[in-house]
Amino acid sequence: MNTAIKKRIRKTKNANVRDRLRLVGDVQEGMSITGAAKKLGMSQPWGSKWWARYKAEGFDGLEDRPRSGRPPKVARDMIDGAVTQSTTWTSDGLLDHIERETGVRYCPGYGGILLRKRGYSLKVAVKRHVKRAPLEEIEAFQRSIRRKIKRCQKKGIPVLVQDEAIFVADASPGRVYTPLGIRAVCHVSGTHDRTIVYGVLGLDGEQIFRQYDKFNGDTFAEYLKEVKKEFGRALMIVDRAPQHRAGIVGRTLREITGIRLAFLPAASPELSAVEECWRQSKKDLLRVSYVTMGRLRQTIDEYFANKTFGLDILRYLTRSL
Repeated sequence: MNTAIKKRIRKTKNANVRDRLRLVGDVQEGMSITGAAKKLGMSQPWGSKWWARYKAEGFDGLEDRPRSGRPPKVARDMIDGAVTQSTTWTSDGLLDHIERETGVRYCPGYGGILLRKRGYSLKVAVKRHVKRAPLEEIEAFQRSIRRKIKRCQKKGIPVLVQDEAIFVADASPGRVYTPLGIRAVCHVSGTHDRTIVYGVLGLDGEQIFRQYDKFNGDTFAEYLKEVKKEFGRALMIVDRAPQHRAGIVGRTLREITGIRLAFLPAASPELSAVEECWRQSKKDLLRVSYVTMGRLRQTIDEYFANKTFGLDILRYLTRSL
């Protein structure tokens, strides 16, 4: 071992650095890296690491370097205060907020742990339209609809909730299982053909679903005639789509008589039980792609002809928001 290295070993107080210097000295004397590391009770990767560091940076490369390590601990009350500033967080959003407030950056995903410890749970956000009716208007509608339903029940008039949905032929099944090495394939037509399904649910479990090519005033008027044939007279609760208020709809209502429309508050689909029908039916039907429109229409007809939803429309109409 040469004199320069021996002097450095004597002057160095750090035991780890002394071992690295001895490794370099032994390798320079002709010993293999594995043998030099074994002599010091170390592994071959350890020896290779420090020899490479020495070759690249000289003796300075053998010194200890500061590590990022675990971030300093943020006071619990500071985290509690940060969390309570909002009732809705994402994991990354909370970590960004803590970093802005304290300068400490935790590892990705740790925000979820902090939130769960404070009673938060992961939920899917409910969509609220920006043009939604004020809560006072919704509550006034609920009081009014309760009175109307009671009057209809006394007179034996059916109460219905109506809505419509679009079903697209090119559906994606999402994630599927295949054998290892076999790619999952979903066949699509690329035409984006669609069909419109109109549906109503009644207080006593009645339901009617019909398919149409388009969603407009003409098809809604045709659907009203179907409801007339089935129920004779009814109070039908619908949303405020322009198609429901088209001129032809008014003329049809005067022609067929017995069917009255009541309108839901603006942008309040959660009051309609039929929305749950669409959620269930699309989950059941659109797990596969339909190459032909005829096949999709046939499948929809068979599904709604045999499916009973059994939803309580009154519970949806009067639910607390």
